Amino acid sequence: MALKIIVYKHSHMTEMSINNNSTNKLSHAESVLQELRQAYIDELPHKLGILEQLALRLTHGGDFKKTYDEFFRCTHSVKGSAGTFGLYILSSICHQLEDQLKIVDGESERLTKQLVNYWLQYVDLMTEALVDIQAGSDSFSGIEKKLDELRRSAHPNTSTGILVTSSRYIVEICASIISELPIHLSVLDNGYEALGRIMQENFDFVITDKETTGINGIALIAATKLIVCSDKNIRCVLITSDKTVRTLRDSDPDFVIARNSGLAAKLQTVVSELILEV
Repeated sequence: MALKIIVYKHSHMTEMSINNNSTNKLSHAESVLQELRQAYIDELPHKLGILEQLALRLTHGGDFKKTYDEFFRCTHSVKGSAGTFGLYILSSICHQLEDQLKIVDGESERLTKQLVNYWLQYVDLMTEALVDIQAGSDSFSGIEKKLDELRRSAHPNTSTGILVTSSRYIVEICASIISELPIHLSVLDNGYEALGRIMQENFDFVITDKETTGINGIALIAATKLIVCSDKNIRCVLITSDKTVRTLRDSDPDFVIARNSGLAAKLQTVVSELILEV
């Protein structure tokens, strides 16, 4: 009996030691992450200064492609780190800035002074968000409103949508359809990333393939319908070859388009209907 008690006590002590070690490791990891987050915030004014300089340099000659690529890389870096440290307002601003940069796509003849002015406004918005972050604010409704106004001023009288797919074929079809329509379309291949943008930004509609990375199209639409659509009326379109997808519940897609030879024609009909509803 005594041996059993000793063994029991020893096991109990060992378990407590493991739990304490786990807690200590978790606390250390959180401390390190917090230090990295603060270092990112401290360094951000310098990076935003670089972005501003690069934007201005694009209009003053020199190696355009090199400057453009550096601008894009810097924006992407700020966006990635912001997401890692939970600074999603900065991620949203960078996402939209990347959308604007893709209009030029490294070709100098596509650049206009108006575009550069928009890019600088996004940098200014990041600076404004940084001030709020440094002040400890966790509410960015004012900046989110300005971000939406900036996007709509860059694309006046247009509907805004998000396409989520890893299929080059579907991207090309959508690009062909919207080329003559008043639509600004953001393209992503990751469901989680798309949901983050849908929650942070204002989109009129979502088109998603069923099979996407992160979370699949059905889960993305359900999350959009149940979480986001309580405040925003976002229409959702699912592209799939699955004939068993349900469409009558509140969490189901508004439109289901079969992934077959009639995809392009059906998608054009649906997209045209979506524009009329906005």
